[in-house]
Amino acid sequence: MYPEELVSPMRRELVNAGFKETRTPEEVETALKNQGTTLLVVNSVCGCAAGTCRPGVLESLKSEAKPENLVTVFAGVDTQATAAARELMKPYPPSSPAIALFKDGELVHIEVLDQGPGIAPEHLGDVFEPFFRSNPTRNNVDGHGLGLAIAKRVVETHGGRLSAANRAEGGLRMTITLPRVA
Repeated sequence: MYPEELVSPMRRELVNAGFKETRTPEEVETALKNQGTTLLVVNSVCGCAAGTCRPGVLESLKSEAKPENLVTVFAGVDTQATAAARELMKPYPPSSPAIALFKDGELVHIEVLDQGPGIAPEHLGDVFEPFFRSNPTRNNVDGHGLGLAIAKRVVETHGGRLSAANRAEGGLRMTITLPRVA
């Protein structure tokens, strides 16, 4: 756990911009169940938070389209509150810093499911690489292995995230999480 005198200026950076600070699991759950759009920032002491996350979040608030609710939790200090926030951000793995958008208490994302064979686990990390084809021997399938690389780039350009996972019941789950625009 970090000392309060160390994290206090980092907390204030977001609180002074209008973020509601949450320090308990109950405060997190209440804040993230608000109606409307809620932006959650998992703040931290790391250089990524100071160099890109907090400045990027503050810059985004200059836009005309803003979330109705701004919420923050501090990783490495408010551990139970952070765990509660991360639980509500599943299926995404924990990360600090992290940003999530909720609409009426629900994480904003799109899932595309298929019934195909899925992807070999050792190749899941490769599916977004240009020209990657999971099974190059399937000559009857059109394409050059560019679709997912392009999709990921488009999603990330719009501030989103694209991930792939095999489904337990077979097939693939592609999840797109995007910032919501009113």
